[in-house]
Amino acid sequence: MGSDSDFSSRSHPRVRAHKSSVHARRRRLLFSGPEVAAGDVILDISRGGFAFLGDPKLQVENGEILEVTLEHPGMEPIRARGEVRWVRNETPAEAELRGALPERTRRMVGVTFVTPDEKTSTAIGRLIEAELGNRIHADGRPHGFVAEAPPSDGSRRFRVHGADHDLVGRINRDENRWRGMRIREDALEDFHHEQFLEVVRWLLPTDAATLELDPPIDLT
Repeated sequence: MGSDSDFSSRSHPRVRAHKSSVHARRRRLLFSGPEVAAGDVILDISRGGFAFLGDPKLQVENGEILEVTLEHPGMEPIRARGEVRWVRNETPAEAELRGALPERTRRMVGVTFVTPDEKTSTAIGRLIEAELGNRIHADGRPHGFVAEAPPSDGSRRFRVHGADHDLVGRINRDENRWRGMRIREDALEDFHHEQFLEVVRWLLPTDAATLELDPPIDLT
Protein backbone atom coordinates (compact mmCIF):
# COMPACT_ATOMS: atom_id res chain seq x y z
CA MET A 1 0.00 0.00 0.00
CA GLY A 2 1.31 3.43 -0.88
CA SER A 3 1.27 6.73 0.85
CA ASP A 4 -1.35 9.35 0.06
CA SER A 5 1.11 11.08 -2.26
CA ASP A 6 1.66 7.84 -4.18
CA PHE A 7 -1.98 7.37 -5.08
CA SER A 8 -3.66 10.78 -4.81
CA SER A 9 -4.10 11.00 -8.60
CA ARG A 10 -5.59 7.52 -9.10
CA SER A 11 -8.62 7.30 -11.39
CA HIS A 12 -9.01 3.52 -10.93
CA PRO A 13 -9.27 1.67 -7.58
CA ARG A 14 -6.40 -0.78 -7.12
CA VAL A 15 -6.66 -4.41 -6.04
CA ARG A 16 -4.03 -5.89 -3.76
CA ALA A 17 -2.37 -8.73 -5.69
CA HIS A 18 -1.17 -12.02 -4.22
CA LYS A 19 -0.51 -14.34 -7.18
CA SER A 20 0.70 -12.04 -9.95
CA SER A 21 4.25 -11.13 -10.95
CA VAL A 22 5.97 -8.83 -13.44
CA HIS A 23 8.96 -8.82 -15.77
CA ALA A 24 10.03 -5.36 -16.91
CA ARG A 25 12.77 -3.84 -19.03
CA ARG A 26 13.71 -0.25 -19.68
CA ARG A 27 12.49 0.73 -23.14
CA ARG A 28 15.05 2.04 -25.60
CA LEU A 29 14.55 3.53 -29.05
CA LEU A 30 15.75 0.52 -31.06
CA PHE A 31 16.09 -2.25 -28.47
CA SER A 32 15.06 -3.36 -25.00
CA GLY A 33 17.21 -2.08 -22.19
CA PRO A 34 18.32 -3.73 -18.94
CA GLU A 35 15.81 -5.76 -16.95
CA VAL A 36 14.50 -3.94 -13.87
CA ALA A 37 12.06 -6.64 -12.72
CA ALA A 38 12.46 -10.40 -13.13
CA GLY A 39 9.35 -12.13 -11.87
CA ASP A 40 8.99 -9.57 -9.07
CA VAL A 41 5.84 -9.50 -6.93
CA ILE A 42 2.99 -7.23 -8.02
CA LEU A 43 1.63 -5.45 -4.94
CA ASP A 44 -1.56 -4.05 -6.43
CA ILE A 45 -3.11 -3.50 -9.83
CA SER A 46 -5.92 -1.58 -11.52
CA ARG A 47 -6.98 -0.92 -15.09
CA GLY A 48 -4.78 2.18 -14.95
CA GLY A 49 -1.54 0.74 -13.60
CA PHE A 50 0.18 -1.32 -10.92
CA ALA A 51 2.84 -1.28 -8.23
CA PHE A 52 5.55 -3.88 -7.81
CA LEU A 53 8.08 -4.85 -5.18
CA GLY A 54 11.67 -4.72 -6.41
CA ASP A 55 15.21 -5.22 -5.19
CA PRO A 56 16.15 -2.87 -2.29
CA LYS A 57 18.88 -1.35 -4.51
CA LEU A 58 16.68 -0.95 -7.60
CA GLN A 59 17.25 2.39 -9.35
CA VAL A 60 14.53 3.67 -11.67
CA GLU A 61 13.31 7.21 -12.20
CA ASN A 62 9.94 8.87 -12.60
CA GLY A 63 9.00 9.12 -16.27
CA GLU A 64 10.96 6.07 -17.44
CA ILE A 65 9.10 3.89 -19.95
CA LEU A 66 9.11 0.14 -19.26
CA GLU A 67 8.18 -2.87 -21.36
CA VAL A 68 6.25 -5.08 -18.92
CA THR A 69 4.91 -8.63 -18.93
CA LEU A 70 2.30 -9.43 -16.27
CA GLU A 71 1.89 -13.06 -15.23
CA HIS A 72 -0.82 -14.86 -13.25
CA PRO A 73 -1.25 -18.64 -12.79
CA GLY A 74 -3.57 -20.12 -15.40
CA MET A 75 -3.57 -17.02 -17.61
CA GLU A 76 -1.67 -16.01 -20.73
CA PRO A 77 1.08 -13.43 -20.06
CA ILE A 78 -0.04 -9.83 -20.60
CA ARG A 79 2.39 -7.56 -22.43
CA ALA A 80 2.11 -3.79 -22.14
CA ARG A 81 4.05 -0.55 -21.78
CA GLY A 82 4.16 1.45 -18.58
CA GLU A 83 5.50 4.74 -17.26
CA VAL A 84 7.14 4.94 -13.82
CA ARG A 85 5.10 7.36 -11.70
CA TRP A 86 6.71 6.99 -8.25
CA VAL A 87 9.48 5.10 -6.45
CA ARG A 88 9.95 4.74 -2.70
CA ASN A 89 11.11 2.39 0.05
CA GLU A 90 8.66 0.04 1.71
CA THR A 91 7.90 0.83 5.37
CA PRO A 92 8.57 -1.80 8.10
CA ALA A 93 4.80 -2.05 8.74
CA GLU A 94 4.15 -2.77 5.04
CA ALA A 95 6.84 -5.44 5.03
CA GLU A 96 5.32 -7.10 8.10
CA LEU A 97 1.83 -6.96 6.58
CA ARG A 98 3.00 -8.98 3.55
CA GLY A 99 4.63 -11.53 5.88
CA ALA A 100 8.26 -10.39 5.82
CA LEU A 101 10.45 -9.35 8.72
CA PRO A 102 10.10 -5.60 9.40
CA GLU A 103 13.79 -5.01 8.64
CA ARG A 104 13.53 -6.70 5.22
CA THR A 105 12.00 -3.81 3.33
CA ARG A 106 12.21 -3.56 -0.44
CA ARG A 107 11.85 -0.95 -3.17
CA MET A 108 8.32 -0.09 -4.33
CA VAL A 109 7.61 1.18 -7.85
CA GLY A 110 4.33 2.58 -9.19
CA VAL A 111 3.66 2.25 -12.93
CA THR A 112 0.89 3.67 -15.14
CA PHE A 113 -0.11 1.74 -18.27
CA VAL A 114 0.63 3.66 -21.48
CA THR A 115 -2.35 3.53 -23.90
CA PRO A 116 -3.13 -0.23 -23.68
CA ASP A 117 -5.24 -1.58 -26.55
CA GLU A 118 -8.67 -3.16 -26.02
CA LYS A 119 -7.33 -6.72 -25.89
CA THR A 120 -4.75 -5.77 -23.24
CA SER A 121 -7.32 -3.84 -21.18
CA THR A 122 -9.68 -6.84 -21.25
CA ALA A 123 -6.89 -9.18 -20.12
CA ILE A 124 -5.96 -6.80 -17.27
CA GLY A 125 -9.61 -6.79 -16.19
CA ARG A 126 -9.64 -10.61 -16.03
CA LEU A 127 -6.47 -10.58 -13.95
CA ILE A 128 -8.06 -8.11 -11.50
CA GLU A 129 -11.15 -10.32 -11.15
CA ALA A 130 -8.92 -13.32 -10.43
CA GLU A 131 -7.08 -11.38 -7.70
CA LEU A 132 -10.28 -10.20 -5.96
CA GLY A 133 -11.39 -13.73 -5.08
CA ASN A 134 -14.64 -14.56 -3.23
CA ARG A 135 -17.33 -11.96 -2.61
CA ILE A 136 -18.32 -10.94 0.93
CA HIS A 137 -22.05 -10.37 1.47
CA ALA A 138 -23.24 -8.39 4.50
CA ASP A 139 -26.96 -8.95 5.17
CA GLY A 140 -27.22 -10.15 1.57
CA ARG A 141 -25.52 -7.12 -0.01
CA PRO A 142 -22.03 -7.03 -1.62
CA HIS A 143 -19.56 -5.65 0.90
CA GLY A 144 -16.06 -6.72 -0.19
CA PHE A 145 -13.85 -9.60 -1.27
CA VAL A 146 -11.61 -12.31 0.24
CA ALA A 147 -8.75 -13.85 -1.74
CA GLU A 148 -6.54 -16.70 -0.54
CA ALA A 149 -2.83 -16.06 -0.90
CA PRO A 150 -0.10 -18.70 -1.26
CA PRO A 151 0.57 -20.35 2.14
CA SER A 152 3.50 -19.29 4.28
CA ASP A 153 5.24 -21.80 6.56
CA GLY A 154 2.33 -24.16 5.97
CA SER A 155 -0.32 -21.76 7.30
CA ARG A 156 -3.20 -20.31 5.30
CA ARG A 157 -3.28 -16.61 4.40
CA PHE A 158 -6.01 -14.37 3.00
CA ARG A 159 -6.30 -10.77 1.81
CA VAL A 160 -9.47 -8.75 2.36
CA HIS A 161 -10.63 -5.95 0.03
CA GLY A 162 -13.48 -3.53 0.60
CA ALA A 163 -16.31 -2.98 -1.87
CA ASP A 164 -14.20 -0.22 -3.48
CA HIS A 165 -11.50 -2.87 -4.20
CA ASP A 166 -8.99 -1.25 -1.81
CA LEU A 167 -7.06 -3.58 0.49
CA VAL A 168 -8.23 -3.37 4.11
CA GLY A 169 -6.00 -6.04 5.65
CA ARG A 170 -4.79 -9.60 5.83
CA ILE A 171 -5.87 -12.73 7.76
CA ASN A 172 -3.52 -15.54 8.82
CA ARG A 173 -4.16 -18.80 10.62
CA ASP A 174 -2.42 -18.47 14.00
CA GLU A 175 -2.49 -21.80 15.86
CA ASN A 176 -6.19 -22.35 16.71
CA ARG A 177 -7.32 -18.81 15.89
CA TRP A 178 -7.45 -16.42 12.97
CA ARG A 179 -5.33 -13.28 13.14
CA GLY A 180 -6.41 -10.13 11.31
CA MET A 181 -3.84 -7.42 10.51
CA ARG A 182 -4.22 -3.90 9.17
CA ILE A 183 -2.15 -0.71 9.01
CA ARG A 184 -3.30 2.43 10.83
CA GLU A 185 -1.09 5.54 10.83
CA ASP A 186 1.94 3.48 9.71
CA ALA A 187 1.52 1.04 12.63
CA LEU A 188 0.39 -2.59 12.42
CA GLU A 189 -2.79 -3.47 14.36
CA ASP A 190 -4.01 -7.03 14.91
CA PHE A 191 -7.08 -8.87 16.17
CA HIS A 192 -7.57 -12.55 17.03
CA HIS A 193 -10.76 -14.63 16.93
CA GLU A 194 -11.75 -18.27 16.53
CA GLN A 195 -14.25 -17.37 13.80
CA PHE A 196 -12.90 -16.32 10.39
CA LEU A 197 -15.86 -14.08 9.57
CA GLU A 198 -15.51 -12.18 12.86
CA VAL A 199 -12.01 -11.19 11.78
CA VAL A 200 -13.44 -10.13 8.40
CA ARG A 201 -16.01 -8.04 10.30
CA TRP A 202 -13.21 -6.29 12.24
CA LEU A 203 -11.28 -5.52 9.07
CA LEU A 204 -14.11 -4.06 7.00
CA PRO A 205 -15.73 -3.10 9.56
CA THR A 206 -19.48 -3.77 9.51
CA ASP A 207 -22.34 -4.15 11.99
CA ALA A 208 -24.31 -6.42 9.64
CA ALA A 209 -26.17 -9.27 11.33
CA THR A 210 -24.86 -11.86 8.87
CA LEU A 211 -21.70 -12.18 6.79
CA GLU A 212 -21.38 -14.77 4.02
CA LEU A 213 -18.76 -15.70 1.42
CA ASP A 214 -19.78 -16.36 -2.19
CA PRO A 215 -18.73 -18.95 -3.08
CA PRO A 216 -18.02 -20.39 0.39
CA ILE A 217 -14.41 -21.10 1.39
CA ASP A 218 -13.48 -24.41 3.04
CA LEU A 219 -11.64 -23.22 6.18
CA THR A 220 -11.09 -26.65 7.73
